[in-house]
Amino acid sequence: MTDFDKAWHTCCDLLSKPEFKAKLAEFVDKNCDVFEDDEENKLEYTTVHNQYVEMADDALSDGLVAAMGDGFDMVAFLEAVPGYLEKLGSGEEKGSAASADAIDVLLNFTSFESFKETMLLAKKNKAGGSVANASKLVTLDQEMQQMLSMAEEGGSTEWRVLKKEAWVSVEMATAPNGVETMRFVSEMNLTPEQCLEMFFAEDRKGWDDNMSIQKSSEDRYKFAVKYPYLPKFEYDVRILLKRDFPDKGSITWVFRSLKKDGETLDMTQGAPCGKGWIKPKGEGCVLCNIEEVPSLMKFVPTFLLNWFMTSFFLKLLKTQENKFKKFKGIA
Repeated sequence: MTDFDKAWHTCCDLLSKPEFKAKLAEFVDKNCDVFEDDEENKLEYTTVHNQYVEMADDALSDGLVAAMGDGFDMVAFLEAVPGYLEKLGSGEEKGSAASADAIDVLLNFTSFESFKETMLLAKKNKAGGSVANASKLVTLDQEMQQMLSMAEEGGSTEWRVLKKEAWVSVEMATAPNGVETMRFVSEMNLTPEQCLEMFFAEDRKGWDDNMSIQKSSEDRYKFAVKYPYLPKFEYDVRILLKRDFPDKGSITWVFRSLKKDGETLDMTQGAPCGKGWIKPKGEGCVLCNIEEVPSLMKFVPTFLLNWFMTSFFLKLLKTQENKFKKFKGIA
C-alpha cells in the first residue's frame, strides 16, 4: 500500500464517522440560507467557507498525522486527489461509499466554488425544491418536439461546452422547465438500429456493468443504474420511440419515469428523463443524447459532476460500444 493509499483510507474512515457526518449536516443546514445564486461572492460566504475548512481540518489533521506521522503533507495529499479520481473513472482503482463521502468533503475543502454549489443546492432542498407544473399534462410527444429543438445546432438553447473532441461534444444548459440538462453528441461505429439496441436491449448486462433493463410492456421498461459515487437508481419509465423521424433513417425517443401508481408520468423537476436522436452517417451513425440531471445527483459537486460527464462517461461509452460489438459478433 502506498503512502497515498494509506492516507486516503484513513481520510475515508475519519470522514465517514457518524458523528462527523451529523456535524457536517448540521453545519450545512445552519448556514446554507446565507448563500444566494448570483455571481457576487459576499464576504460572509468566505467566512462560512473558512469555518467549514476549519471544521474539516479538525476532523482530519490529528487522525492523519497519527496514522502517517508528523511529516505528513496535507497540501500534497489534496493535490493528488484529482489524479486518483481519474484512476477510479478508468477502473484502475476501486471506490466505495466511504470514498464518495470523502470526495464530497475534500472538494468543498479545496474549492470555494464547489462549496458554494453545495450550499446553494442544500438551500434549494431545504426549501422543498421547485417542481414543474404537473397540471400542464405535458405529453411525451410534446417532450420529443422540445428535444428536437434542443438537439439542433444553432437553436435557441444556450449550451455551455464542457468538452469537445473530434468524435464527441459534451454540453450543459438549463432546459425550458428549469432543469440542468446534458447534451452528448458522438459519432458511433454502429448502424442506427445497432446503436438503439445497445441502449435498450434487455441483455444489456452483457456489455454494460452499470445498467440493467427489463421490458415490462411495449412502451414500459424498468431501469436499474449504478455508477461510481452515486446512489443506485431504480425506476420504471414509459418510452415513446419513433423510426424515420424527424428524417428517414433516424430513430428518436423520449422516456420519463412513472410515479408509484405505475401509470402517471412523473413531471417533478429532476425526475429521471432521457431523450435521444440517432441519425445515420455513412456506415455508422451520430448519437445525440439529452439527459436531465437527476435530482439524486443534486448534491454532487460541480467538479465531480463535470469529471463524471467529460471523462468517466465518455470512456464508458466507448467501452460499451466495443463490448457490445464483441457480444453481438459485429465486425
